[in-house]
Amino acid sequence: MTTFLRAVDSLAVRDGGAAATAVKRIVADDPYLVGHFPGEPIYPGVFLVESARQAVAGLLGGPVTLVAVVEARFAAPLRPGDVALLDVKRVPEQSPSPGVIRARVVALDSIGARVGHCVVDVRAVHDG
Repeated sequence: MTTFLRAVDSLAVRDGGAAATAVKRIVADDPYLVGHFPGEPIYPGVFLVESARQAVAGLLGGPVTLVAVVEARFAAPLRPGDVALLDVKRVPEQSPSPGVIRARVVALDSIGARVGHCVVDVRAVHDG
């Protein structure tokens, strides 16, 4: 699977492969901000879902196909200068949602204040 959108700038796997931390910096010259919206650029919410998918792929060590988004809430827009921090963890098998990988996204503005968040629960299958 080819990834055309770079929705994760950095990723660090931790906790013996059970979790990862990813970062996406929103910059004004990113091509996906053009026209979304003129004079008021906003990082599209669907790209946060893609950021979560790419972070899950990094955690699992290879390409994945997004099978389902169990829950996603977008509390505030991300604008140029903001940062999305993704905390990705495998949900324990004994939980009510086994096989789910949860990505919690926290949005920080250019001075580091929390401006929003979303949670994306992903069931993913390896592409290859």
